[in-house]
Amino acid sequence: GAGTPVFLDQTNNRLGVGNSSPDTLVHLSSASGSTGAVLRLESTDTSVGTDQQIGAIEFEANDASSGGSGVAGSISGISTNSSGTVYGIKFNTSSASGGSLVSGERMRITETGVGIGTSSPTADLHVSGSGAQKIDVTDTSGASTRLSVSGSNAFLGTTTNHDQLFITNDTERMRIDT
Repeated sequence: GAGTPVFLDQTNNRLGVGNSSPDTLVHLSSASGSTGAVLRLESTDTSVGTDQQIGAIEFEANDASSGGSGVAGSISGISTNSSGTVYGIKFNTSSASGGSLVSGERMRITETGVGIGTSSPTADLHVSGSGAQKIDVTDTSGASTRLSVSGSNAFLGTTTNHDQLFITNDTERMRIDT
């Protein structure tokens, strides 16, 4: 409980902070009932630069049988400008290449939006990259709408056997049926 600041469960190899009965490898419990536990990763660097990592959580894999050993993914807090006044969150994933995992950025959240394929989003959701880019929105029934950009062509349509509706002011204005 809250009366136990740090507890080591040597039998199960678990660490409890604010918890004398940890049920995971590291278990944090808040002493206050109104706020949850916080894990803080702090950089003490006083001259932060653009894309500098402030702190990170890494997920490591150990499957060496097919080159899948190493950092499989990470979430990093980063500075997004050279003066250290604007920050964001970067998400990396990895894939096996040449016998080891190679990490690549998949998404970044900044003060201007969410970037997929770009580290500098210019809209609330900005998708960028080489080759065809696709955004699919699918509901549980399988109805799907796709926005796709490939070369000099842009497409908006359904990827399933459903009508495409165009609606303004909550009223159907046009329908393209199957």
